[in-house]
Amino acid sequence: MKFFWYSNIARCDEGLVTGTSLLRVAIFVALVSAAMQFWLVAHAGTDIPILDQWDTEGKRLLPSFLEGHLRVRDLFIPHNEHRIVFTHLLDIGLFYLNGSWDPFSQLMVGVGLRSLCVLLITVLLCRGVTGWLRFSMAGAIIIAFIPVLDWHNVLWGFQSHVWFVLGYSVAAILCLEEGRPTIMMVSGCCCLLAAMMSMGAGYLLPVAILVHTIYQNIAERRFWLRGSRLISALVCFLLALVLHTRVPELEGLRPSTFLDLVGSFLRVMAWPHSDIEVASLVMNAPMALLLGTRIWRHRPAFRGEESVTVLWLWGLFMAAASAWSRGGGAEFQAGLPSRYVDFIVLILLANCWSLFVGVQSVLGKAAMRARLAMVVWLLFAGIGWIGLVLTLMRGIIIPRIRDREAPVRLAVSYQYTRDPVVFIGQPKFYVPHPNFQTVDSVLNDPRLAGRLPPSFQPSEELGWISAIARAGQRYSGITALGLLLLAVGALLLGKRSDLAKKAIADDIIY
Repeated sequence: MKFFWYSNIARCDEGLVTGTSLLRVAIFVALVSAAMQFWLVAHAGTDIPILDQWDTEGKRLLPSFLEGHLRVRDLFIPHNEHRIVFTHLLDIGLFYLNGSWDPFSQLMVGVGLRSLCVLLITVLLCRGVTGWLRFSMAGAIIIAFIPVLDWHNVLWGFQSHVWFVLGYSVAAILCLEEGRPTIMMVSGCCCLLAAMMSMGAGYLLPVAILVHTIYQNIAERRFWLRGSRLISALVCFLLALVLHTRVPELEGLRPSTFLDLVGSFLRVMAWPHSDIEVASLVMNAPMALLLGTRIWRHRPAFRGEESVTVLWLWGLFMAAASAWSRGGGAEFQAGLPSRYVDFIVLILLANCWSLFVGVQSVLGKAAMRARLAMVVWLLFAGIGWIGLVLTLMRGIIIPRIRDREAPVRLAVSYQYTRDPVVFIGQPKFYVPHPNFQTVDSVLNDPRLAGRLPPSFQPSEELGWISAIARAGQRYSGITALGLLLLAVGALLLGKRSDLAKKAIADDIIY
């Protein structure tokens, strides 16, 4: 009997690789991502507010909250093209619980928010692949969400709306799959509405669902549109048209000609090779081939393909919207800004999924050629990824880590001198705000006396959230290592449990 037990262990090893729990893989990816982001925040993050934080939080939101004048409708006031309701609620909640304004605590909370997004994305993308391809897809997600690439969002506490819209949108895509029970459809609609209230990118998700519905009908040779998902997306699309806000001040950032617009769009679609427009064709070839073969060959959809297609379409429309609204600006012309990466990386991951699924589908027919094509594509994408990471590390991350207190010293120096000359010759992202009168009005506001970020009031006692955040910063190495150990434990311990259960079941059957 014992001999057969060990024999079963050997026989089911490949089966365990194939059947490793999707949830455990997702938890593993999320914890690894959290460990990397936590380390970067601890070594490069500060509590100095940046840009819009001074206007939105320091000048408007927090003082109104302290006076008791903040109304519910104030949370829905547009911020540029967006409505960032959940970011406002998070910032007010942290301010209330902590007793003071602390952007560094926002960064630490952002670690958890982004990790939840990564977990949901892993669930969405890893359902359609099994075995070693599932682990390969998980590895691609970890690499794509390395926090160096989106340093702007990771090191700016105000950017939590990026992760709110990302998390709600992915949850909506998962819930709104056709054939889901009614309660899942209702949950999906709620997530879709929440995404629209998180950031302007949420307005584009109903468009992606509508376009996917049309594509699905063409692929399945249907000549009518049906389904509760279609109705939900259409209602949300009409609502998005009502909620969308025009910002005349930003129209100067639009491309001046149609060719400039197309060039900007292709550069976004070519990420991480954003300097080579034609690379957009190579980077999106796997998804184009997968979609094309479904229409031409009238094949059934792979498991998870519908959701991945919606994810890719959403990324496609965000690339087009980004090129339309910002493609003429100097920042965009220099390359894809870091704050857009959390969205555009979805295009890359959808193509990775298409590549892995495509390879699986041709095994036994053209396996060698398919694997060669996969390796070539991954090498091409990897070269761009490595080049981008090295550029950001050398130009931004390493200098920031070597002198993490530089933004604090400059801001505190300005607090005492009120002379903008202290920022001359400094990197642009060390300047807290282009309008120093805004900074002065916040620093001088009597309503915020004793409630400013800790660096501006070192004599004040830290709030309890601020104290926990700084304790995590002091022991960042231990905390990051602990997260990694939890990730490995969640994967290996669960795998061992599955191994024992399957071996025992086989032994009983024998």
